[in-house]
Amino acid sequence: MTDISVQSVAPLLNVEGLSASFAGRHTNIRIIDNVSFEVKPRRVLGIVGESGSGKSVTVRSVLGMLRHPGRIDTGKVMFNGRDLVGLPETEMRKIRGKDIAMVFQDPQAALNPVMTVGEQIAEALVVHGAGRAAARERALELLRQVGIPDVEHNVDQYPHQFSGGMRQRVVIAIALANKPLLLIADEPTTALDVTIQAQILRLLCDLKDELGLSIIMITHDMGVVAELCDDLVVMYGGRVMERGRVADVFSAPRHPYTAALLHSVPRIDSDTGSQLRAIPGSPPTPARLPSG
Repeated sequence: MTDISVQSVAPLLNVEGLSASFAGRHTNIRIIDNVSFEVKPRRVLGIVGESGSGKSVTVRSVLGMLRHPGRIDTGKVMFNGRDLVGLPETEMRKIRGKDIAMVFQDPQAALNPVMTVGEQIAEALVVHGAGRAAARERALELLRQVGIPDVEHNVDQYPHQFSGGMRQRVVIAIALANKPLLLIADEPTTALDVTIQAQILRLLCDLKDELGLSIIMITHDMGVVAELCDDLVVMYGGRVMERGRVADVFSAPRHPYTAALLHSVPRIDSDTGSQLRAIPGSPPTPARLPSG
């Protein structure tokens, strides 16, 4: 049964017909093709697919972070009623890190090794107009919020003095510093062990409920989707194969690729000794897409 209350709410983010390409030596190579999806307020959208399916390029296009020679060819990115495509970089800087924030896959690479974690959280506030003293107090508050112990001491520690899970909590704290409406998490648990993965996922669930966040979760893990997400977009070869509510897609996948992804997930109720069902082949090269 369709949830009428959810369907009637206007989306916070509405991506329509987004296509992007990279300029090659002789031709432009289409990386994502006619991608459309929406994110409703206070809901979590999962974007899944194998490596190379276009997930990260899609969200970088949304944020205006495609590096040269990448470019958006067509489409709209409507955020809170405003089209982000074609906005000047000065305007996008006001949105990135304030209204839309991002958590990257590797916290070690995302953090500056020569700045304390408190300085890095404060910096995210200062660039959007906060004073230094207020930024310091907000940094302490955020570290408590994401579960860092002994914040008065740890706020002045450096990233290398933190564990991988604590570093990822700091990255989440930086993303939350300016109270964004939308948080984009690009495989935020991939570099962590299983126990810490579960803790970070639970933290994101709690923060969504506590702060009223909308979240885009990029992952290749269908277990993460089942744990955290309300809605789902399945990508392959730079295109959307299927989208819908997680419960509907999991119970009755309409596309063979979605079904294959679900069948490749280990199950505790499977027969002892049964083999995982791998997906044959590999994602297509964008420069040589097959027909069909």
